[in-house]
Amino acid sequence: MAARGCIPSGAETRNGKVKSVDASNSPARDAAGQTLPRRDPRNGQIKYTRLWISDLLADTYRLTPAALGVYMRLYCASISAQAPLRDDPRVILPIAGASRGTWNKLRVELLAAGVLEVVGGLLHDRRAEKAIKEFQAASRRNRGNVARRYAACDGLRDVEP
Repeated sequence: MAARGCIPSGAETRNGKVKSVDASNSPARDAAGQTLPRRDPRNGQIKYTRLWISDLLADTYRLTPAALGVYMRLYCASISAQAPLRDDPRVILPIAGASRGTWNKLRVELLAAGVLEVVGGLLHDRRAEKAIKEFQAASRRNRGNVARRYAACDGLRDVEP
């Protein structure tokens, strides 16, 4: 850590630490010098979700361990796709990691337990649909927050006062 008064040129201090300023930390600008919006590294993909253990256990306590494992794989695939999965063995079997006969038995079990529902040829999961809606609402909210921050800071990146 550099002593006070000995901060090299081209460096910023933040919380007492010296951080060099380089081109990778500068906001991107177009030919007219206007600041371009920063790309979202997630590209709209859901990387994580909240999973309330008590709710999951309450809904799935009747499932066998195999059915619970397949349900969790389908849940994650549905969230990744941000849409219900097609009720087609060609789509489901690679995700479930099960044979056709095993999938048919587990499908009956999952539908009977009420964790999945078939509507219009799609496997709907209310837990996954809720997580997708929460993500999309947060994404819209965060886009507005980022736009306001860039407008207020005139293109500065994540600089705290």
